[in-house]
Amino acid sequence: MKEALEFNASCLQDQADYLKKLAESTNPADAVKCQLDFAQQCWSRSFGGAWRVFDSLRINTSSPRPTWQAHDSP
Repeated sequence: MKEALEFNASCLQDQADYLKKLAESTNPADAVKCQLDFAQQCWSRSFGGAWRVFDSLRINTSSPRPTWQAHDSP
């Protein structure tokens, strides 16, 4: 749960930083560069962060494994 909240917080911070930089853009080229940088950062963070969250869930959630019993034929 902690990892998921940290991941969401970092994504929200990235969005806030992006909007600030976008507002500071002085021309369309700056705005496009800002958009591309944000897209790359989001992709990178999402890919890495999602794996950490899934690993944490997998480790913290222990599901019982099925036990298979061999039955003798009559």
